[in-house]
Amino acid sequence: MISLGQSNKCSNSVSFGDVVICVPEMLNMTECYSNPIVNTYANMFKGTNDEKILAFFISNNEYDDLYSTLLEDGLKEPYIKMYSTSMVENIYVSKKDLNTVSLGIKSAFDEYEGSDVESRINSKASEFDMSFGKPILFDEYSLDSNIKSFVAIMNMSANNESVVMVAIMNLLIVKNRLLFFAYYDEYRGVDKIEKMKSNSDYFALSLLEKNQTY
Repeated sequence: MISLGQSNKCSNSVSFGDVVICVPEMLNMTECYSNPIVNTYANMFKGTNDEKILAFFISNNEYDDLYSTLLEDGLKEPYIKMYSTSMVENIYVSKKDLNTVSLGIKSAFDEYEGSDVESRINSKASEFDMSFGKPILFDEYSLDSNIKSFVAIMNMSANNESVVMVAIMNLLIVKNRLLFFAYYDEYRGVDKIEKMKSNSDYFALSLLEKNQTY
């Protein structure tokens, strides 16, 4: 694994069942799930009833003006949701389990068609309803044997507006527990996705590194 030079100190930790998870810091972002406004906003977008949000990051710029950001405009800059489910809260997971869960998640995507993906997105984005059906799987990769990552492109609706979003969805084994986090940003062209992947990868590796020493 890449060493990020993390210390064994933890400035932000969260309990997940019988373990304590150290939440890493992210440059130019603020972890703020405990804020009542952010908490209410984040909980509106839970994927399942048993989803347990552990941390929620938004940009420093948007955190500085929360009222306008969340209550009026919604999030316009990248954000990160770190979560798991109560179903697996106290269950020991192995790398075999990680592979099994990742195969199940992959089946929820619409496979992309190679280099044609950008034209597909642009074509659908020009439609009024922007209905993609399933999210489009753009890429999948594994930085580490404890991480599985999927790059998905999807349609999201908020305030009666539809926006094409990129979500880098990550499955991780941290302290032998199954965690997830997703790095979201508005779709601005295929060439911008590599930068998103770099940011998401940094958070994933930081999460593993911090919890090896904490």
